[in-house]
Amino acid sequence: MAELSEALVSATLPIEESPSKRSPQSSANRGSPTHFVYIKLDDEVRSHLRILQEALREDALKHDLEEIQIRHAHITVGVFDFLPIQEVYSQEGLDTLKKDLLTEVMENTQSFEVKFLDLGHFQGKFLYVGIERCQDLLDLRSKVVDTFEKHSILCTDKRPYAPHITLFKGNTRTPVDEETKLSLRKYLSSIELPDMKPVWVDDIHIREISGGK
Repeated sequence: MAELSEALVSATLPIEESPSKRSPQSSANRGSPTHFVYIKLDDEVRSHLRILQEALREDALKHDLEEIQIRHAHITVGVFDFLPIQEVYSQEGLDTLKKDLLTEVMENTQSFEVKFLDLGHFQGKFLYVGIERCQDLLDLRSKVVDTFEKHSILCTDKRPYAPHITLFKGNTRTPVDEETKLSLRKYLSSIELPDMKPVWVDDIHIREISGGK
């Protein structure tokens, strides 16, 4: 599903992340992702992303990339494994816990804006719009991870945090040669983003990767 692809890609882009307060034990032996925490996008931002996607579609198809459904677009903050605690919570209790976790994260967290930066790709397989790694966003990411892991819900993101919005994705099983990657990078660097307003962050949400709430 588009939600799953977008959630998992956030763990793959190799950008240096600010240190978080995770212990060696919590960083090891992480499970499989079952939920993701994300920032919603408003209709105006989605409209700009759709226009950008349409402008890039022909060239993306030449690189065997398929478009992501823009209605599912969001900014992933973190991906987590709820499976261990699902064995000790009822569904009602689990729903309450999710709400309490989000409330705890946003308590004393000031609203802020994040800006769109440029277009990029990862291994020629994911074409995305990069998001500014401002300190407020990095702090929010760390707070989410720390809060969830304090409740024994491990973050399954194994690579540094790289905020972005995926526009196209390809078959990860098919390798892309270096010449193609370089050509795609050069092409993307020549494209100017439309004048998109910053994303206002005043709330976060959680969703099951299977598509549930």
